[in-house]
Amino acid sequence: MPTPNTTFTAGQILTAAQQNNFPFGIVAETTLASNYANTAGTFDITGLSVTFTGVASRKYLIVAMFNLANNGNNVSQVFIATSSGTQLAEGYHGPIGNNNVGTATIYTIVTPGAGSVTYKTQLSLTAGTTTVYGTATRASLASRMFVLDIGTA
Repeated sequence: MPTPNTTFTAGQILTAAQQNNFPFGIVAETTLASNYANTAGTFDITGLSVTFTGVASRKYLIVAMFNLANNGNNVSQVFIATSSGTQLAEGYHGPIGNNNVGTATIYTIVTPGAGSVTYKTQLSLTAGTTTVYGTATRASLASRMFVLDIGTA
């Protein structure tokens, strides 16, 4: 993996090519506005996806943080997926008891190429109901997703 730069010494000039290797930072972010609740099955979490314009030969770190509550001590799975539904990362939210809140944070690193790209989140559960919290419940409890450009591939 290339490094963002080389060792610089006094008098050297930082080139444009070297500068373009540095991470660019946050390129997309979203916060879930409304709670999302569902029962058994696998579903896209409406409102918790990001779209950005990818740059060729760049790596991106995608992070999703879910605040979840379930009933009946059920296990839930959460995913980061491509817009077509290919799951790239997953996490588990174990049984924590009725009406308790737990957090699952997952991430993946991708190199999507140039152009518009969308990543979404999904929820899967085998029984009961799981709620993914949004700002409608409390802003500090809302589930979030963001993308960081972390440098050249």
